[in-house]
Amino acid sequence: MPFFFQHGLGADCQQQQSLLKDLDHVQLISMDCRGHGETPLNYPNQVSFNQFADEVIDLSDYLNTGQFILGGISMGAGISLNIAIRYPERVRALILVRPAWLNKVHPENLQLLELLAKLINKQQGETVVNLKEYKELESKEYNTAQAILKLLARKQPEHTAYLLETMIADKPFQNAEQLRNINIPTLILCSYNDFLHPYHYGLILHENIQHSIIKEVPSRYLNNDLHEKAVLQEVKFFLNQNQLLSIK
Repeated sequence: MPFFFQHGLGADCQQQQSLLKDLDHVQLISMDCRGHGETPLNYPNQVSFNQFADEVIDLSDYLNTGQFILGGISMGAGISLNIAIRYPERVRALILVRPAWLNKVHPENLQLLELLAKLINKQQGETVVNLKEYKELESKEYNTAQAILKLLARKQPEHTAYLLETMIADKPFQNAEQLRNINIPTLILCSYNDFLHPYHYGLILHENIQHSIIKEVPSRYLNNDLHEKAVLQEVKFFLNQNQLLSIK
């Protein structure tokens, strides 16, 4: 069974391929979104949830996969929601890992990333560590704060500020009614101690998506090894329960 799994904002396809590298009996497919990894960003209108979702569909068409399992991490979870809403006939099941967006632009949990973008535009990205907001996050979730700093060293750094500003000003879906129209098995994985990916976002999605289940996994910012093991275990169990693994 083809399984499209998409990365988070500022990352690349190695993120999700690494997370699910030990998942057997599926065809795990990932792609770099525009301006991420090795995929160039040629025009500004190539950056949005709709555009990134359409390009996953384009890849599916090119590979002639037919219906597929779909999922993603953070922004990738938003892309997956967008596809499930706009292309429901294509998706067999949905896996949302640490969602960071709902149906609101400029979400509070991502405001520090917007401030980082403004500093990058001033060629002062490193000074984000001096912001009150950064220091407050660092005191509560040190590794989360460090993950934000790593955005300064990502591939295609010339696009970082634009990607942050544009995606944070966008939203993957319009209203809760669209979520209620999702009618496929859905797994939602969330963590406490993860400011960028609030646990209550997962609860809101769970309350509105029928046939969904929500599971808590350890925060990757507290123990990444435990996080990865738990995610893999929950994904395997979910796929098995829904008879989605092609086991010989």
